[in-house]
Amino acid sequence: FLRYYLSNPAPFHLLGRLTTAFLSTIFLWITYQFMKKYFSQKSAFIALIMLVFLPIVVTHSHYVTTDVPLLLFIILAFLSLMEIGRKGDAKSYILSGFLIGIASGVKYNGLFLLFPYLFMHLWKFRGEKIHKPLIHPPFYTGIFFFLLGFIASSPFLMSDWVTFFRDVESQSKHMYQGQFGWEGLSYSFIPHLKHLNQGMRLAL
Repeated sequence: FLRYYLSNPAPFHLLGRLTTAFLSTIFLWITYQFMKKYFSQKSAFIALIMLVFLPIVVTHSHYVTTDVPLLLFIILAFLSLMEIGRKGDAKSYILSGFLIGIASGVKYNGLFLLFPYLFMHLWKFRGEKIHKPLIHPPFYTGIFFFLLGFIASSPFLMSDWVTFFRDVESQSKHMYQGQFGWEGLSYSFIPHLKHLNQGMRLAL
């Protein structure tokens, strides 16, 4: 397999790019449905047009990276997170937790989805006694399925935790110093400002 890849990597690259383009298309469709369901058809259409022509989305839809799969699982997670606020049944907690786990395994900044998970849980119990959210079993079931989703999307973590924590520490230092080769800077927002006009030119 390795010998074939090294001799002719083009089919692998083509398959990867086709997969990314396919996932990007699904992401756009689900985003449209999400906006239409919770806002309006007009808002859904505007969001779709912005994403279709947004340079940074178009660019990453051509790359074989984790960014587009992350976007897909983020919007899927938000679909189920909204159901926590509306219904609050065990199914919405389980699905939310599992999707957040997969998103986090795809790319570690998916872990930040735990904050809206907690927010929607507290929103469900707004106006009730303060101890009610703490004794709601589906919340903890969702956390358990988050762990299952994370392990399912990153199975090799179970066999090499040392490398996992070492790589997370290394990436954290890199992000703190700044991306795009700005290792000498102390503030990570500077490179993002530099590329803002490239990534959101049409929207701005």
